[in-house]
Amino acid sequence: MNVKLFFDQKRRDLLIDQLHKRLSQPLPGWKAQWELVPQGEARPHIPEHHRKGAVLAFFYPHEGEYYLSLMQRAFDGSIYAGQISFPGGGMEDDDPDLTYTALRESEEELGIPAKEVKLIGTLTDLYIPISNFLVIPIVGYAANRPCFRLCPREVHDVVEIPVSRLLHLVPQLVTVPSLKGNPIEVKAFVVNEHVIWGVTAMILSELITVLKTSV
Repeated sequence: MNVKLFFDQKRRDLLIDQLHKRLSQPLPGWKAQWELVPQGEARPHIPEHHRKGAVLAFFYPHEGEYYLSLMQRAFDGSIYAGQISFPGGGMEDDDPDLTYTALRESEEELGIPAKEVKLIGTLTDLYIPISNFLVIPIVGYAANRPCFRLCPREVHDVVEIPVSRLLHLVPQLVTVPSLKGNPIEVKAFVVNEHVIWGVTAMILSELITVLKTSV
């Protein structure tokens, strides 16, 4: 049923209200994240000395419903080149908190004006062993679609996904290059030509679970 679910202002506002309420309740957490864990990986131990980071799950109205924005990383030769991710990054020394980190990074990477983002909650934090980051996903929305301004050094493209599409995403087995360069089979979401896997897919899995219990 790929129909537009939130076709007027009242129903769009209702989605945000219900999502806000749902995020204040117990979250699905690791159970939902686990659905998209790459095969063979176990729940990681979080070391005492880890780095902190935050990403932004950002919703905005567009073409009659709410959309979520992700980004495709620049093809810069790094191990994450071309991958799909949420905007965000590591906490800097002068960041007052992780919410500020998520908003600062999102403005730097995609040009999302921090002052226009209204926060409605957080998802379950997620530890990334390869980078030693404990990342918390911040959830927010804006009253209007932003004029995206991409940082070419970090971002190749913005990926916009309607909520009605999110609600119908189903994990698939896809072959991707591993961080060591060898092909591996992973569970992923596929949106158009984009393969969303790894940490981004794990966060997205929990977000989709929350959305399904909010509408």
